[in-house]
Amino acid sequence: MKQLLLFSFLIFFSILGCKKEDIAIIPFLSTSPLNNITVTSAVCGGYVTSDGGAAITASGVCWSTSEKPSISNSKTVDGDGSSPFKSSLRGLNANTKYYVRAYATNIEGTSYGDEKAFTTYKTNAISDYEGNLYNIVAIGNQIWTVENLKSTKFNDGTEIPLNTDNKAFASLPAAICSWYNNDAENNKTTYGALYNWYSVNSGKLCPAGWHVPSRAEWETLITYAGNGGMLKEPGTLNWNNPNLGATDKFGFTALPGGIFSDRFCDMKDDGQWWSSTEYTDLGFNDGWSFILFYNNDKHAFNHDYKTWSKSIRCVKN
Repeated sequence: MKQLLLFSFLIFFSILGCKKEDIAIIPFLSTSPLNNITVTSAVCGGYVTSDGGAAITASGVCWSTSEKPSISNSKTVDGDGSSPFKSSLRGLNANTKYYVRAYATNIEGTSYGDEKAFTTYKTNAISDYEGNLYNIVAIGNQIWTVENLKSTKFNDGTEIPLNTDNKAFASLPAAICSWYNNDAENNKTTYGALYNWYSVNSGKLCPAGWHVPSRAEWETLITYAGNGGMLKEPGTLNWNNPNLGATDKFGFTALPGGIFSDRFCDMKDDGQWWSSTEYTDLGFNDGWSFILFYNNDKHAFNHDYKTWSKSIRCVKN
C-alpha cells in the first residue's frame, strides 16, 4: 500500500513538473532471515522494496545487544541497495543475544527494516550430521540442546524424507520431516524442523551421544524448572502475546515451532516436542509429547498420532 501511494504521488507531481528527487521520502525495506550463525559471526541482509523516490546511497545491516539497533551501532556497508544484499556480521561475542535490522539511506534519511534477534553459539556447542550447531545447557542433572533440531539427515547420514505436499506422507508409518509452511528460509534458524514420531523411533534423529528424551526425562526437566514459564524465551518476538510467565531462568529458551497434523498450525502459540515414549493404553497407538503455551506458564503432556510432526529437543546420553 505504501509503495502504491508513493507511485501515485510521483505521477501526480510529475504532471506538475516536479522532479522525482523533489518529492522523495525515506526508503522502505525488509530484513532477511538470519543464517550461518556461529560462535562469533552470522549472516543477514535485506532488500529494498522502494527507494522512496531517490537513489539509495548506502545500505547494509546494523546490530546491537540492545533492541532497535541503528547505524550509530555496529553496521555493514553493502552497496547501494539496488538488489537484495547479504551482510556478514563478524567479531561477535560468544553466547550473546543480538538484535539486527537492515537499513537503507537516501537523500531524505535512513530507514530500517523489521527487527530480528539471534544468539551466537557457545564454544561448547555440538553439531549434527549436516553441521548445524546447537548450544547446550545443564539443567539439574540433565544436559539439553538449547535449539530445536533442524537436520534433514539422521546421524548416520541417511536422508529423512521431506514432506513438501502436506498430505502425501501424513498417514504413512514412515519417518518424515518438514519446515513449517514449507518455508525453511524463514523458519529453520529460529524454530527448527518438524518431525513425526516415526523419525523419533528410528533412534538416529539426534546427534551421536544424544537422544530424544522420554516422557520421564521431560518430567524430570519440568519438575526441576517448577513451571513452563521458566523454560520459555521471554518477550513476543518469537512467541505471540502475552507469553505469560516467560523468564527462561535456566537457559532452555523454548520456542513455539508449531505442528503439522493435516495442516501447519500453532506456530508462535504452542511449543510441542515429541518424547520417545509411546502411549498404548485403551487401544491407542500414539506418542507422548510435551507442550508449553503462549497464554500461561503451565505445561502439558498429550498423546497424539504418530504421523503428526512436532519439534525435537535432544538430551545427552
